[in-house]
Amino acid sequence: DKKATQSYAGGEKSGLAIQNPGDGKDDDEMWKRMQQVAASSSSASGSALPPESVIVTVYRNGFTIGDGPFRPLSDPLNKKF
Repeated sequence: DKKATQSYAGGEKSGLAIQNPGDGKDDDEMWKRMQQVAASSSSASGSALPPESVIVTVYRNGFTIGDGPFRPLSDPLNKKF
C-alpha cells in the first residue's frame, strides 16, 4: 500500500510508534491487531510503568488521557492530538 507509513516520534527514553495504515479499508483488522498487541505487551512486560508516564486510551471515535474526560475526534482541538 503506497499510502501506508510508519514512523517514530520520541526521545531517548520514551517514544511512540506511529502508523498510518493507508486507505482505511482494513480498519477492523487494524483494531484487532492493536488489541492483540496491547494485550500481549501488557501481560508480557509484568513491570510497572515509570512514574512520569501517562496512559492514553484510544477509541475509534476519540480518546482519554489518564482519568480525564473522553475527548471526541469530532472536536477540532482533539484532532491534532
